[in-house]
Amino acid sequence: MKMDLNSPEWQPLKLLSMVLLAALLYISWAEWQATRALWDAFDLTFFRSVNDSLKENNAWAALWAIANNRTFDTVGAILFTLLLFAYARNGAAHDSSTVLQRLMACTLLMLIVLVVTQLDRKLSDFQRLSPTLVLDDVLLLSEKVTWIVSKDKSANSFPGDHGTVSLCIMLYLMIFGGRRYMGYLTLIGAIAILPRLVSGAHWATDIIVGSAMLTLPTIGLMAYTPYFSRATGWLARYFEKKTPWAESLFMGLTNKAQLYTAFKGMGIGVADIIPGVSGSTIAFILGIYKQLLHTITRFNRRWFGKLFRLEWRSAGADVPVFFIVPLAAGIVVAIILFTRLIPMGYLLEVYPEPVYGLFFGLIAGSILLLCHQYLRVTWRHIAYLLTGVCFGYLVISFIPADTPDEPWFIFLCGVIAICAMLLPGLSGSFILLVLGKYALILDAIGELDLTLLLPFITGCLVGLVCFAHLFYWVLQRYYRASMLFIIGVMLGCLRAIWPFQERIYTEIHGKNRLVETIPLWPNADMPILLTLAMVAGGLIIVCMLHLASRHRQERMVR
Repeated sequence: MKMDLNSPEWQPLKLLSMVLLAALLYISWAEWQATRALWDAFDLTFFRSVNDSLKENNAWAALWAIANNRTFDTVGAILFTLLLFAYARNGAAHDSSTVLQRLMACTLLMLIVLVVTQLDRKLSDFQRLSPTLVLDDVLLLSEKVTWIVSKDKSANSFPGDHGTVSLCIMLYLMIFGGRRYMGYLTLIGAIAILPRLVSGAHWATDIIVGSAMLTLPTIGLMAYTPYFSRATGWLARYFEKKTPWAESLFMGLTNKAQLYTAFKGMGIGVADIIPGVSGSTIAFILGIYKQLLHTITRFNRRWFGKLFRLEWRSAGADVPVFFIVPLAAGIVVAIILFTRLIPMGYLLEVYPEPVYGLFFGLIAGSILLLCHQYLRVTWRHIAYLLTGVCFGYLVISFIPADTPDEPWFIFLCGVIAICAMLLPGLSGSFILLVLGKYALILDAIGELDLTLLLPFITGCLVGLVCFAHLFYWVLQRYYRASMLFIIGVMLGCLRAIWPFQERIYTEIHGKNRLVETIPLWPNADMPILLTLAMVAGGLIIVCMLHLASRHRQERMVR
């Protein structure tokens, strides 16, 4: 039954029942031999059934291997965080608590869960090996799927931190949020808990018994005593007094528009990982390129002056926080997920044609739509377009050169690389390879060599600010000509994204980096149908984004 966050009072019978249920679960598992045999039989049956299913299908095993990578925990954490944010924003029917109080409750909940899981590890001396360390003839995901690091073993699997955290959030939202969150909780809980059970990192009763015996008393104290409610109320009043803008900031950062912006940031982040693909190209496709340039221009000398004078509120008001924060968050999340969870380098190595086919479809479709929108059959328009084509084609045709290592040239490399990143169609990392400084900059980052990093970072900042201001000024005054030039650059760089070609890499720090491409006609050894399907998929995505954007603009006009 749903409870109001402001209503909890002493309810000793309900609290006692939750504590007794937790105790009975543990005693039946640890002390009573008859019931323990039943738990053991359940554990063995469950594990054998799910583990055997992994032996039959490589794709099924790969799916669970990805889900058991530690980086995948980020996915579960993000989903639970979004659900908690939804509860903080919307609450439940007939809930008298404020948004700030619910936000403080979610924060306090996570702190309590963290303390509970850490105390259990410190105080409990119960050691239980995971099924993969006890049983024979089991499939190990880490051995079957070698291209990703999977967690399929544990020397101390009881009670299961993932289960404790997940069950605490689920039970809290069931009590204080009501039925509206049940479906989401079931899905996210399965995403967070099942992978460890399927892989054999935990027994099923590590969650059912171990996590439940910690969760039930914890949530019972929060729901059936007044202390949690009083603490959240006090925190809400304190922050409302000290930071009266906190609630409006939270509401602004967590609406649907910012969620869409975060997804767009993820698209940009994925593109930055692909050799030869520019994140600015995706920003251009998604319709936020001009807004991104405008945002960068806000970080000017006046803004940095306020920052150094510690005028945080005024500095925050000068930049579009509700745009840049979710966009940056999406970029960071995508880079983490597609470098550590789903290694893009592996996909490019094993399936280069389909991956590049998707991006080829995205960019080619965008070029067609943009040409239809901006290009007119006039000599001037065609001249702008051809200028961009020649510029883009020449840049991607360069080969790595032998260049000096002097600070002035490192500074210049920073300026050129960041400018290339801001221009749709060009890749900043590819430009560094052309300038012969990619390995040098990577070494400088790894060794924190400030003699190289300082001029490079300074060059990036100078190029970012100057080029963004310059190009935004050009866009404002010569919009159609600028758009045609950008379309031309994308068209000229399209050769590097053509899926069927020989790609020449150079090994830098144990990883292959693209330095040259030679387009080819497809042959029988290439996955032609799959690649064409991915190209078509890219075209369809662009068309859907275009229709959605036009529909949204029409609604805004009405």
